[in-house]
Amino acid sequence: MSGIAITIAVTSLICVGITLVVLVQAREKARIERVRKISLYSDRHSNIQRLISDLPPQYLNNAMRIMLSEQSIMCLQQLNQLKSSPRNIACMEEDQSRINAIQAENPKFSPVAIDDEGKAREARNLLQTFYKLLHIWHRQKQLPADQAKLYMDHVAFLARQSKADLHVARAKTAEGVGKPRVAIHNYHSAIDILKEVMQHPQAVSSVEKYREKIKQLSSVAEQNNEKVKAAAQAKIDESAEWNDLLSDDDEWKKKNDYDD
Repeated sequence: MSGIAITIAVTSLICVGITLVVLVQAREKARIERVRKISLYSDRHSNIQRLISDLPPQYLNNAMRIMLSEQSIMCLQQLNQLKSSPRNIACMEEDQSRINAIQAENPKFSPVAIDDEGKAREARNLLQTFYKLLHIWHRQKQLPADQAKLYMDHVAFLARQSKADLHVARAKTAEGVGKPRVAIHNYHSAIDILKEVMQHPQAVSSVEKYREKIKQLSSVAEQNNEKVKAAAQAKIDESAEWNDLLSDDDEWKKKNDYDD
């Protein structure tokens, strides 16, 4: 075999080897990317379902519930293309049933009280997840720009409302145990929080309600002050009368001693 033939053979073997390495690397890269996407869509679907089930009902209107359910279906479709599963199909059917029920019945959901720091923190964490998802869907054009902005503005308001709700719960507790001044302080704190998002109509409505409540509580506090003042004055008057009585008694005793 000539030197040229040997060179060609060796070069061919090297090219084949390089090609095989490239193919193996490409397949491994594709496998890793597939695993990454499966994990991504699985996590995203779980986050969407957490928002639907765990976010306090008063923080989601029915339009948002429908939007989240639609995004859940889209996420499951992408997941099913990567890894087909009967569970994915069942979850899509559940999401569609939820959409149909909301559209047909327009149900109302009872609010859940945000009455401790743990609940408020959990609500804010979920709202942060919601905001991130909205940003992703906007960037990937899964939501129209105007709709995405509307929802993001609303979620930003809700994050502050969750803090305000905690102060309102404390105010109601204080009012219930006869501490109107403490209640007023908490309503003022709630108003200060919502001042950051006063461009949102619900923030305006909440602040108006809190201010009205402050007026009512101020009247109660003033009445309590008058009662306290009246009680204090009564004690002073009672003490003065007793002192006068003792003084009269002393004079009587002195007079008797003198007569003797």
